[in-house]
Amino acid sequence: MHLVAKAIFASLLSLLLPSVAALPSAPPTYRVYMPVVAVAPTGQCLTYKATMWLEAPATVYAGQEFEVTAWLRNDDCSHFGMPVYSLHTEPKIWEPLPQYQGEGVDPGKTGVATFTVTAPAEPQTFTVFVGAFFEVFYPPPPGPWGWGSSGTLRHSITVEEAQR
Repeated sequence: MHLVAKAIFASLLSLLLPSVAALPSAPPTYRVYMPVVAVAPTGQCLTYKATMWLEAPATVYAGQEFEVTAWLRNDDCSHFGMPVYSLHTEPKIWEPLPQYQGEGVDPGKTGVATFTVTAPAEPQTFTVFVGAFFEVFYPPPPGPWGWGSSGTLRHSITVEEAQR
């Protein structure tokens, strides 16, 4: 490792020193070569932070159609691309899981997913929660990228017998 570092230092040093080339039958010409060095910004963003929450009714009637809305807020400096939101229940109510493909979420902005679902036919209590996974693009473009995820807290819904 020490020899590799020494070789790198020697090659960088040779780039920093001016090169002198004498041309035949002409006065000497001096050329200076300066290396181009890219320095990462000090505030480089290599993390992501997401916050999610949902809104749903606490009580619905058997067979009633209702909405569950989830929000995904981008609390950091990276960009969230193509979030996929999934609605989960305990116990499992809907199969396959309702999903929603959302728009990208810029830093400081919030994405939203609304699910329209039908309550079970029998009275019961269940919990809902929404999870999202998304691409994470770190600045500056084209920057590295990876995958991120977030989720909401669980929300309890009571299904009451349908009114007649």
